[in-house]
Amino acid sequence: MQNTFASPASQSTRSYLWFLIVALLLTIAPGCIVEDDGDPEIISLTITPSQISRSEAGTSNEFFTATIEVANFADDIIDAEVYIVSPSRTAVPGKIDIDRDTIILSEIAKSWFSGLEPGVYTLGASVKSETVADRNNVLTTVTVTD
Repeated sequence: MQNTFASPASQSTRSYLWFLIVALLLTIAPGCIVEDDGDPEIISLTITPSQISRSEAGTSNEFFTATIEVANFADDIIDAEVYIVSPSRTAVPGKIDIDRDTIILSEIAKSWFSGLEPGVYTLGASVKSETVADRNNVLTTVTVTD
């Protein structure tokens, strides 16, 4: 049987190749890092609970809590809202807490969903600072069951 293997590369050639690979990675890697600079935007909306029954939707003594995550707002957030996209209904929170990039709207009565048929409802949010406003219509859903 005949061996047809190529001769192994010399140690200096392998070292040079590793050096090139490392240099290439160091050149490319900084461009792959996600930077915080960019347009102000709403990153996410989380709502709890995300499913309610029609009987719960009529109650004003049970509540939703909505958490909005934002990024790249240069100045302080001064207002935020959460809404059902269709049919258009804006939540009325009892309390709003703003901690830089996290906004918590709490004490939103479940009656916000009163009269709605069973189904999945898309929620959006808007956030305002002193100089910028952002609105995102498709962030999460709430399901109303029978």
